[in-house]
Amino acid sequence: MKLYPKCISGQMPPFISAWGKLEPCCMFSVPKTNESIFDDPAFDLNHNKFSDVINSRHWANALQDLEFLQYDSCKFQCSTPSDSKPVINTLHMELTSRCSLACAYCPRTIEKIKNVDLCMDVVYDVLETPSIKRIITIGTYGDSIFYPHYPEFLDAVAESGLESYKATLAATGRQAAYWDDIVKRFAVIRNTGIIAEAEFSIDGLEDTCAIHKVGQRWGEIIYAMRAMVAAGIHTRWKFIPFKHNEHQIDEARSLAKQFGVQFRIHNSERFFKNDPNKPEKTYEY
Repeated sequence: MKLYPKCISGQMPPFISAWGKLEPCCMFSVPKTNESIFDDPAFDLNHNKFSDVINSRHWANALQDLEFLQYDSCKFQCSTPSDSKPVINTLHMELTSRCSLACAYCPRTIEKIKNVDLCMDVVYDVLETPSIKRIITIGTYGDSIFYPHYPEFLDAVAESGLESYKATLAATGRQAAYWDDIVKRFAVIRNTGIIAEAEFSIDGLEDTCAIHKVGQRWGEIIYAMRAMVAAGIHTRWKFIPFKHNEHQIDEARSLAKQFGVQFRIHNSERFFKNDPNKPEKTYEY
C-alpha cells in the first residue's frame, strides 16, 4: 500500500476526505446504486478503517459487497469479494490545512494541527485515474486559497476531463488580483465543458460573518463571490445559522438573490447540548 513517502516528510499530507485525521482518505459513490453522495459527509471513508466504517453507517446495505478500499500503486481502487467492480468516481479533497480563519467549531482550531499541503504528485495521479469524474475541494481543516499550488491545481483540473469540480471557500486575506486570477482559471475550467461550482461559506452579514468565522472579511468574500458570478460560474452562498445570525437569514437570502447566487442553509451538527450559540430552530434549506 503506497502512501507517497516523498510527500510526507515526517508527517502525513492533507487528506482526500472531508473528515480525515491526517490520513489519505476518499469519498466515493458506486455507480450501480445510483446513490448521490455529493453532499453527504457520512461517505467519508478512511482507507485503513473501511470495513468498520461501512458496517456502522446507515447506508451499509447500498455498499454491502465492498470489503475494503485499497490505496495501491498511486491509484484509488475498490476491492470487492464478488465479480462486480465498483469504482471510485467522486472525491472530496482537502488540499491544505492552511487557513486564515479561526472558526470556533473547526477541528483545525480545536486540534491545533500543523500546516501541511497535499503534494501535486498525488493530485496528478488522482486526475489521471479514468474512473474519477467529480472532485470537490473542501475546507474541513484548511482553505484552498492558501494551498500554495492552487492555481496549478485549477489548471490541472481544466485539462483533466472531469465532469465537475466544486470548491468550498471561506477564507480571506488575499488581494483582489489573486481572486481575479482564480476566477479566470475557474472560467477556463467551465469553458472546457467541465461543470465548475464555487460555494462560499458566509455565516451572516457584514456585522456578524466574522463572529464564528473569526477573521473573515466581508468586503473581500463578497468581492470574490460576485466575481465568480460575473464570470458565469455557478455560485452558492452557504449560511450556517447561529443564535447571533439567525435573524439575518431572510436578508441574506434576499441579498444572494440580488447577487445572482444560490442560497443554501446548512444546519450544523457540531453544537453541543445546551450550546449558547445554537439557533432557536432547524431551518429549511
